[in-house]
Amino acid sequence: MQITSGKLPLSKKMKKYRLAFLLFTLLCNTTSYTQEFYLKAGIGYSFPMPGQKVDQNGNVLNGTLTQLGSGVSAYQLKSASFSAGLQNSFSAGLQLSKNIAVELATNINTAAVTYTETLNGLTNSNGVVYNYQGTRQAKNTTLILPSMVLQTAKAKWNAYMRMGLALPVLSGIKLNETYIYQTGIANQYSWNIRNYFSAGFASAAGVKIRVSKKVELWSEASMIYLNLSRKIRVLESAVVDGQNVPVGQLTGVTTYHYHLNGTSDLSGNQQALPQPYSSIGINAGISYDLKAEHRKKKK
Repeated sequence: MQITSGKLPLSKKMKKYRLAFLLFTLLCNTTSYTQEFYLKAGIGYSFPMPGQKVDQNGNVLNGTLTQLGSGVSAYQLKSASFSAGLQNSFSAGLQLSKNIAVELATNINTAAVTYTETLNGLTNSNGVVYNYQGTRQAKNTTLILPSMVLQTAKAKWNAYMRMGLALPVLSGIKLNETYIYQTGIANQYSWNIRNYFSAGFASAAGVKIRVSKKVELWSEASMIYLNLSRKIRVLESAVVDGQNVPVGQLTGVTTYHYHLNGTSDLSGNQQALPQPYSSIGINAGISYDLKAEHRKKKK
């Protein structure tokens, strides 16, 4: 049996000393640097992460599923993300040192992608065959992104990387459903979906080029990892047999409540399903320093 003294090996001690020295060096560099504020604005486009095609229950998010009978079905599925589409971003940052900054950004999905789910050859409880089409589109998804920025310290251009949280402020989804029967009758229902709050992760890597004393141009590749579960689904309008019908006159459930834990029933209580908001994007924009006399250390 080997007996140890309980002391850390020399290599582990050295690692701890090196880490402490690195933190001390960064702290000294931060305190000796004239801190400055900057503003950023940009535009970009985000794409869904690969593999986000169905929800937890196997419901199609983007694509076509056709029932061919005898348990055989054909499908064509594509990826989906409710943060994909045209993005506008606005940021405020504080440069703590030549290499470190903290940043608070607002990311707004101003033109979200519309996803279509098509199901063919379905049969209801009465034996009637019908087709289903559902379209989903995020409604002005807005994320707050607090992050830490690490960058190089060259004069003309710098590479940087930022890491932080993705906090949803607005994250609703518009769902339009159409049921098409063989008789030619189509019933349409329009729903509003609201989600539970959940924090995600955001990161980016890019370069920025200084074009004047106060102005920099920047470009980056970004990633958001975020899943949000449904909280409530409320029916807004309905067209039945070609006629607009007030929601209050409909029979059946017109409001569904989704629970993270609990029981499902026929009265509108269901399990909360995660919906994909993860995406990768390409962004570019401009940065403006609020103080011109910045890259000088205090003497």
